[in-house]
Amino acid sequence: MTDSEYPTEYKEHITTEYDDRFRSVKELNWDPFVGKAYHKTGILIIGNNTNALENEDWGPKWRDYAANHRDVSRILVFDGEMGGDQHKPFKVTSEMFLCAAGKESNNHTVAMFWESVAFTNFCQTTVPEQYAHCGCNDQSVKALSATIDILKPRLVLVWGTELWEKGLSGYKDREKISRDIPRVIDKPTPVVGMKHPSMPFPTAPWLEFLRNEPVSRKPVSDFIEYLKQ
Repeated sequence: MTDSEYPTEYKEHITTEYDDRFRSVKELNWDPFVGKAYHKTGILIIGNNTNALENEDWGPKWRDYAANHRDVSRILVFDGEMGGDQHKPFKVTSEMFLCAAGKESNNHTVAMFWESVAFTNFCQTTVPEQYAHCGCNDQSVKALSATIDILKPRLVLVWGTELWEKGLSGYKDREKISRDIPRVIDKPTPVVGMKHPSMPFPTAPWLEFLRNEPVSRKPVSDFIEYLKQ
């Protein structure tokens, strides 16, 4: 398995200024994607699992790559935008914000979007089935908590409310809730957990909620204004 087998477009869109600190965290197997303009928005997006399906030709190869390379989360961002239902959440998320900013979704605007945010996975390993979950463990919690401490985001957006049941980044609120209901925690960093964007649902209510919820109103408004440039 060689690096050239996977997209490397992300390299021109990221900052590596945090990498030394990421690699000092023993629980962090994968380096988060941090866009080169992240400091202007402070939006951190958290995904859940990374699939390496047994019934797909690329599954075992991707699993092998993920076990031996740290840039998995970074590759996923641009691989996800390149197509395929497996990574639909990337497209849905960027299109939602770009639409709010009055921007057509194209290569230039999509790149601008991802350059403006950070992305990481809660699960620091691959799962063999599409709807499998890695489960909550101390490593995942500590890795995510350390990532938040390093990046100091203004707002954390979580793909899927089910992460609350896994003790997201040390938060102790483990209430079981509907996957359709937003979950908000306002300390110490504002976090909003929404229905996972791989699910079939209109993005307008999600965006409306983010623009009106007190903990996300200002960061999201600033972000959309930035994208309008």
